[in-house]
Amino acid sequence: MKNLFSMLLFSIIVLNLYGQKDESKVVSFIKTGYGYFSDGLMIDGNVLSSELGMKLENGYTISLKMNFADAVNDIASYPGMPDMEWNFIYSYKWATLSIGYEFMTKNQRHSIIPMMGPFFSNELQTYPINNDGGGIDLRKDLRAMVGIDISLQYMYNFKNGISVGMNASGCLAYQYGPIYLTVMPVVVLRI
Repeated sequence: MKNLFSMLLFSIIVLNLYGQKDESKVVSFIKTGYGYFSDGLMIDGNVLSSELGMKLENGYTISLKMNFADAVNDIASYPGMPDMEWNFIYSYKWATLSIGYEFMTKNQRHSIIPMMGPFFSNELQTYPINNDGGGIDLRKDLRAMVGIDISLQYMYNFKNGISVGMNASGCLAYQYGPIYLTVMPVVVLRI
């Protein structure tokens, strides 16, 4: 009887220890923002950004960010059409796989996160051209680019898992050098 009781007590302790959940140090997050966009410091517009990622227990972050931007450059005059002025319209989509590190204060309220990673982008440029019949057609050119995206973020962290802050990033394309610059307020929801 004593042996059976010892075995039962041992089994209950083992089951309780095995059944306890370890606190996960990996934190998933969703980040979104909307702000200023510039292409080569000449074409201005707006950008919408969305990011999914995770913060590892050692402070490193890994994320996948998707950006959508629309921009219009200055009004251009065309030879042969003195009374007509047109805008060039640009649409951008680019994805970045980033790796960064989160520097936090001791009270875990303030964070600075430098991030860097490769990006791939598609740029659609729409502009008017003269056709052979004396009319005007819209021409669309698609340009793909690869390069590196460097960003710096400041976050204020609330205790409920929501953070607000600012993000500034710049993209350096392999073929063209510095191209995309973005500055935007961001909201982070830790899942």
